[in-house]
Amino acid sequence: MNKKEKLELLFKNFPSVGPTQAKRMVNFLLYQNQNYLKEMSDLILNLKNNISQCQICNIFFENKNLNEKLCKICSNEKRDYSKVLVVEKNVDVENIENFGVWDGIYFVLGRNLKINEQEKENLFNLNNLLQKSRLEVLSEITFALSVNPEGEKTKEYIINILKPYSEKYNFKINQLGRGLSLGSEIQYSDKITLLEAFKNIH
Repeated sequence: MNKKEKLELLFKNFPSVGPTQAKRMVNFLLYQNQNYLKEMSDLILNLKNNISQCQICNIFFENKNLNEKLCKICSNEKRDYSKVLVVEKNVDVENIENFGVWDGIYFVLGRNLKINEQEKENLFNLNNLLQKSRLEVLSEITFALSVNPEGEKTKEYIINILKPYSEKYNFKINQLGRGLSLGSEIQYSDKITLLEAFKNIH
């Protein structure tokens, strides 16, 4: 396997990138000058420098001094800590925040389960979410995952884990209502769609 093929293989690991898109990306890079390639490689190498993961919601955030443990959402006292929205990715949070449709905090899974993936214990790090101090103040956990088989499988998997805690600590388990059609992803949804979905939480 030559360098070009290895790079195509790496690009294929990106979300929603198939073999054709990966070839186009590599072909694009071949036509760029060395300064462009160096800047890109430097940024990739230093991507995780000064980036931290929130200890409450798992969001990645810029942390220049590396002394902050919470993101700006979780450290905002005006947010409703009794409400948690479960999402797949950081970009889902960004889209929801841009439209101002949620006043609680978040819990970012990082991914959805694949359809053929075997369900095992601890597939997601739910320890932060299941701490007693958090469970005692919870009123609701709402799922805002992609409306597709992977999103549904992930939701069912986590709900089965949450049910005993829900009964013990008396919080609701909800999902977004009408508004999101089959195949929809939160990161691509517009304001009207999200407003409708959040208005019909059930």
